This record gives sequence, structure tokens and C-alpha cells, in this order.
Amino acid sequence: MAPVFSVLALCVPLAPAVALPGPVVRPFVAPQCTRCSGHRGVTVAVPAGSTVTAPFAGEVRFSGTVARRPFLVIDTGAGLLTLGDLVSVRLSVGDTVTAGQALGTSGGLVYVGVRRGGVPVHPRVLFGGSRARLVPPPSAACPVGRADPGR
Repeated sequence: MAPVFSVLALCVPLAPAVALPGPVVRPFVAPQCTRCSGHRGVTVAVPAGSTVTAPFAGEVRFSGTVARRPFLVIDTGAGLLTLGDLVSVRLSVGDTVTAGQALGTSGGLVYVGVRRGGVPVHPRVLFGGSRARLVPPPSAACPVGRADPGR
């Protein structure tokens, strides 16, 4: 059975962080303008075949393919959470999502983006804390080793 990983969870200063289960392989790079290049989220390495679960409750606003890659957009009420590079997506537009619910399957990488007011922001804004850190959920061992808190 493939491991189950929560995509992101709250990072609170002075408290143990539970976040992404693998290293950031492509960091957030804010674009200089709306049409300028940048990386409007973070991409993390996640074991291929892992079930990706919802970190927050919300409603699915988009479920489909962008550039031949499955993407899912969830309105969390505090921002739009985009998850991409999933091998499969199990939800449709209008579906209600509960925290911890299975969203799809990882192909080895997962893109995580956040938008507020249509503007891409660093995903840590939605998840709290000073920065997102990568650690496995309490119920699973991280297959790539201990997360580096300096990332």
C-alpha cells in the first residue's frame, strides 16, 4: 500500500511543524509582473504513488488538466490552494473537501501554489509561520530522510 501524505499543514513558531513530506526541489520565485516569469508556488518531491490529502477544508474550484498535467484548485476561504502534477485527481468542480481527504495520487512531484485576490503569494502565507518546513506526517516515515529546517 502506498504511503499517505498530507500536502501541507500549519507551521507554528515554537511548535513542531507538520508539512510537506519531501524536499523542495523548486522554490517559490515571485514574478516581477503579472506576465513575467517566475515560479508561482513550490514544487516538492513526494514518493510516486503516494496518496495526496487535503491540508484544509474547502470547495473545488477547478479540477482538470493544464499543459497535460492534472491540477486541482481548492478555495479554502483564506486563499486559493493549487495542487498540481498529480497523476490522478479524485474530485470535481463544486465538490466539498474536508481536511485529510484524499485528493489524488502523486507522480513523484507535487506543485503547491496559493493565490490571494488573484495574486500568487508564497504558500507559507496560507499555512502560517515564518516559513514552510518539510517533515513527514506523524504516522509516516520520510523516505528521503530528515527534512532540512533551513529550507
